[in-house]
Amino acid sequence: MFGRKAAQLCSEIAYSDDERLHRFNNDLFDQVLEEANEHYFQLESRMMKMQEEGLDIETTQNRDYFGALIHHLSLVRNKRCLLAYVYNRGQRIQCLRWQLGAVLPADIQGKLSYSEKEFFKNYS
Repeated sequence: MFGRKAAQLCSEIAYSDDERLHRFNNDLFDQVLEEANEHYFQLESRMMKMQEEGLDIETTQNRDYFGALIHHLSLVRNKRCLLAYVYNRGQRIQCLRWQLGAVLPADIQGKLSYSEKEFFKNYS
């Protein structure tokens, strides 16, 4: 929790070869999404608790405030890592489109998710 899986996803991009496209890591991507959802629910519950207690969210700095802050920052980090992963893969797919034309070899098609295949098909 707290961004380790998202960091793995980003390090997968950082340490990969610029010219090769690895298989879309659907399992890790889904785990990061689940973690982000958990952070969201924890953040929401802490904020609701503070509102129910009648505390001013902007000025109160108690245990719930700092817990909510940690969950918020973790949620933002996970979202940033997911977007970086998708953006980087999108850039590589665009390069492949320019290099290979409208038809992808079967080995590369097997590494793309459904959304990436649609992006490749519709990219002009």
